Amino acid sequence: MVTLTLACAEYERVHSLLSGAVRPDGLDLRITTLPSAEILERMATGSEFDVGEFSLADHLRLFAGRRSSYIAIPVFPHRAFRHSILWVRASSELHDPADLRGRRIGVTSYTTTALLFLRGALEDEYLIAPSDITWVRTGEERLPLDPPGVTIDDVPGDLETLLETGRVDAIASFSTPAGARADPATARHLFADVRRVEADYYCRTGIFPIMHVIVVRKSLYDEHPWIAKSLLDAFELAKRPGATHDDTYPYGVEPNRPTLEAACRYARAQLGLDLPEDVAELFAR
Repeated sequence: MVTLTLACAEYERVHSLLSGAVRPDGLDLRITTLPSAEILERMATGSEFDVGEFSLADHLRLFAGRRSSYIAIPVFPHRAFRHSILWVRASSELHDPADLRGRRIGVTSYTTTALLFLRGALEDEYLIAPSDITWVRTGEERLPLDPPGVTIDDVPGDLETLLETGRVDAIASFSTPAGARADPATARHLFADVRRVEADYYCRTGIFPIMHVIVVRKSLYDEHPWIAKSLLDAFELAKRPGATHDDTYPYGVEPNRPTLEAACRYARAQLGLDLPEDVAELFAR
């Protein structure tokens, strides 16, 4: 029996594993449940847990730099379409993604997985390249990087204030701006019917953006390579109590190849990463 520490947010599809109802073969898991943002920070900067939730973009960056202390398994606990994170003032003249060319967009950080997929969709779908936009950054990158060929202005403050005061034309916000919650006339989605846009995007592209991946400490994997398969099987089993006929959160490389290939294509273009052509190489065998 190998004892491992594991950190993961409380998603419905992993609840049975976190609760102990599902137990991986040969493993004694010491589980910590935290908000995902805290886990991502502690995993990326402190390598604190043996197994845990990890930003896909951070994994790609560390993999490309051959400097990760973790190896990934193809388990993806968090996925989300990202058209909905674009907000503009309710009175804004911006109504179409093409209107973003030459504009200023506020972001907390540039290199998040969410923005990797959003920028990729803007370029693929609307021919808006990252270099067509000035990115106004209010925070620090979890893993420092100078992206090639783009303009980034570092501005202190918060995204909502930047939008309200007109210092940016749009923001990429993971939550509804507080002003818009209080008064819908304050801010609105850039995409008017965002659910329809995201559903149409998936139907045409087959891309369901992967935000987070599960990683295992390399030193433990090198010593006990079987733990990768044991964990994959356990995460798969944990989904089954609530699973429907159509598995909208498939694990493994092949069911997710279109999304993984898109992520690598975007990371090469946007972040200058040297990544393998075969996305299977990103994961434990």
